[in-house]
This record gives sequence, C-alpha cells and structure tokens, in this order.
Amino acid sequence: MLDALAAALRMSSAERRYLMLLAHGQDDDIATASAGSGPAERTDPRVVALVERLDPHPTFVKGRRWEVLAANRSARELFTDWNTAPDDHPNLVHWMFTSDGARQVYLEWETEARAMLGRFRLAAAQRPDDPDIRILIDQLHRDSRRVRDWWPRHDVLAVGSGTKKLRHPTLGPTQYSHVVLQVADNPDQTLVTYAAMPIAR
Repeated sequence: MLDALAAALRMSSAERRYLMLLAHGQDDDIATASAGSGPAERTDPRVVALVERLDPHPTFVKGRRWEVLAANRSARELFTDWNTAPDDHPNLVHWMFTSDGARQVYLEWETEARAMLGRFRLAAAQRPDDPDIRILIDQLHRDSRRVRDWWPRHDVLAVGSGTKKLRHPTLGPTQYSHVVLQVADNPDQTLVTYAAMPIAR
C-alpha cells in the first residue's frame, strides 16, 4: 500500500525511504532517544592521509553526526578553518545554519541550506535512537529560526554528488563539482571532494 501511495504521489527515492521510516515510527519527531552520548567517532588514518593527498582539491570527511572529522588545507581555506573551531569536530549542519561564514561561502545559501537540512533529516530518521542526533536537532531548533520554520515541512533529500556555487577567498565566486563517497570500512562516514569547474568561454 505504501509503495502504491509513493508511486501515486511520484515520490523521489529519498521521500519514499522517509515514508517507510515514518510508517515504522522511525522519525526524530516521535522517537525518544536514550540518555547519554554515544562514543566519539574515529577516522581511519589511511582515510585522513587520502584527504590530505587530494589537496589542492577541497576534501573533507563527514561522520554519522555530520561532524567534520578530517579536512585538508584547501577545504579549510574554502569553507572555514575548522581546526580553529572550539569543538574538536565541528558540526557541518550547525555551522551552515549559525555561521555568517557559511552565508558568505554558499552563493545560493537558502537553496543549499534547505538541501542540507533535507539530507540531514533523512539521515536522522534512520537513527531514531541516537542521542547525539536528538541533541543536535534540539540545538538546531534553539539556534536557528530557519530550522524552526523548515523542519515541520518534513522535506527530505538523498545525499548525492552535484555542483555548487561557492565563494573562494582568493578566486571569488566559483562553480564546483563535488563527489560524495562512502567509506567502505565505516559506512557511517562519507568523503566529499570538490573540484573547480572550468569557466565556459
């Protein structure tokens, strides 16, 4: 029945997956996370070394809580110097919605922020018992009016590769292609790498 409903509504694969999660009660709006915090994430040193080797292409690794676990010099230059953040592993979603720097980097900030929130919502629905995800959702609601406005809409989006318009601190506005890869030895982690696209003549 759910498959028929999804087909009738012409749902995307991400929306279909989210519908199935809702049908089984797996959504952070209704799930109650257990108290406490999960173990800190670790990144394989070989993956960190790969991130560094991909410089000068901006590359970083994102964890299951959407924390930046590793980033090369070019990524820190393009987005922000995450090494100077007060947290050991700054959170990508929280940074997007609370940092003035994110609005400077993303030339189409509202479109990109909505997309990131949709991707995070789908990921969060797949982890209804993760206390750190619940804490992050609460922090986002506390700190961002946009999150409070957009979250009730239940928009979801699958993670995928594509293009983005970003402002580089020295190159200025630049279009980038990006590829998202899952780390085979730790499927909760993804590697994202960017390449500046040639300017059309």
